[in-house]
Amino acid sequence: MWFRLRPDIRYADIGYGLVRCLLPGRRERALAELARLWTGPEHTFACLSVRTGFSVLLEALALPAGSEVVMTGLNIPDMIEIVRRHGLTPVPLDISLATLAPRPEDLERVLTPRTKVVLIAHLFGAIIDVEPLLPVLQGRQIRLLEDCAPAFAGCHGYQGHPQSDAAMFSFGPIKSCTALGGALLRVRDPELRQRMAAIERGFPVQERRAFFFRLGKYAGLKLATSKPVWGGIVKFCQWRGIAYDEKINAAGRGFAGAGDLLAKIRRRPSAPLLWLLRRRLRRFDGLAFERRRRNGAQLANLLAGKVPLPGAAALGFSFWVFPLLHSQRGGLIEALRASGFDAARHDSLHVVPLAPPPVTGGNQQAQQIREQLMFVPVGSDLPEREIRRLAECLLASIRQPGQPLS
Repeated sequence: MWFRLRPDIRYADIGYGLVRCLLPGRRERALAELARLWTGPEHTFACLSVRTGFSVLLEALALPAGSEVVMTGLNIPDMIEIVRRHGLTPVPLDISLATLAPRPEDLERVLTPRTKVVLIAHLFGAIIDVEPLLPVLQGRQIRLLEDCAPAFAGCHGYQGHPQSDAAMFSFGPIKSCTALGGALLRVRDPELRQRMAAIERGFPVQERRAFFFRLGKYAGLKLATSKPVWGGIVKFCQWRGIAYDEKINAAGRGFAGAGDLLAKIRRRPSAPLLWLLRRRLRRFDGLAFERRRRNGAQLANLLAGKVPLPGAAALGFSFWVFPLLHSQRGGLIEALRASGFDAARHDSLHVVPLAPPPVTGGNQQAQQIREQLMFVPVGSDLPEREIRRLAECLLASIRQPGQPLS
């Protein structure tokens, strides 16, 4: 069975990380080399996760209590929680199905004198065109942030719009070019970056032992999600009546489990993590990335006009995941799994709730997307014949004689 999202890391990289846990090297040198690889020492902020960077950035901005953070209406629950934990009010900004981008008129409608931050999320690996939003923000004292967590395309790929105040990229367990943790932020204002660095210096450093066990965990997960092994696991779970979706999704989350969110994220990355991230950036597999992008584009072309595809008209798409919509997704997922494709729904994204009156924001399209959202595999290892077979299985499963496509 073809798994939808295997850890994008080689066993050799995991081995390198394990060695670095024993021979860690200097954190300061690793940070300096990451800055050179990214956007330079004045603008690069390396941290444990995008959640960490976002929390530190909000603290460094020192916004008045109750200030509003307008954010993409479909978002990670932790990002919503971080806004609230800083005494701020999250306000949903609805998105277009075709582009996954907010409309300028929708942004204009939700802004108030209390709006201090606009956070645009690049969902599913789509590149959101923020250029049309800039005239709306011009002349206002509002910070524009980009959550580019799934949109990484190499050190020379998209690094955020030049006029955004910060662009945040994740290298967590299920992201492209993963280092099993870590994040890189491009912060436009050097003084803001310095304030963020000063805040982060007060955090404890991630324990090397914890990162060592993390590496071992994902080595096992990478093996488990290989095509022959995963097929056996799925058959066993089906035989025993075990719902494996929730367990595998939890295993892929960087901060799953109980405990205070801020306590978990407010740590500095360990030296082994930083060195592994440096290695991953320097050895970024552009050919594998292009194969995945090509696979996604081929499947999108085969399904165009027949299946609703969120972000089909986006500025660009890395196909970190391949999203599609269907009103009866449960049956479709089962049909695809029976054909050897590990399709799944995705419940890690939540709809940002409407803010209290008089400011409400908008989340109607985001809600509709979440209710019908599912994913299918288009990894770089998927042969072209399997892409065609996947499209045929999808179309055969969703067509009902005499009825329109859902």
